[in-house]
Amino acid sequence: GISCFNGQILFTRLRTEPHDMLQAIHDALSSSFMRHGFPVLDESAKSWLEEGEEPHDFKAHASFIKVSKALAHAKSDSDKRKFRSLRLASDDLDAWRDVFFGTQICTEFELLDMIGSSRDGYYPCL
Repeated sequence: GISCFNGQILFTRLRTEPHDMLQAIHDALSSSFMRHGFPVLDESAKSWLEEGEEPHDFKAHASFIKVSKALAHAKSDSDKRKFRSLRLASDDLDAWRDVFFGTQICTEFELLDMIGSSRDGYYPCL
């Protein structure tokens, strides 16, 4: 089913086979980045992990609506104000919390810079 972050990002959880595959990829990449001096965010995504600190549990999800990315397409300051004020209430999602969205085969991943955005409103691809 679906859920949301901060009332502005709609997402669905992902399940993989084997179930710990994405966690293993996350851990390997986080450790490698840290070993090479690249910063890695903690679970709150608000501060950097300290040297030697273990990566957090990865909560695999697919975001499918992100209000903040609409700001990149706002045509006026008035539109930006409207987009910034959009919020989903928990009740808005109740009908879809337990929906199974099906199966999709994924054959590639993109490594994205979660800080910043490109001109099209998408995260910059590294």
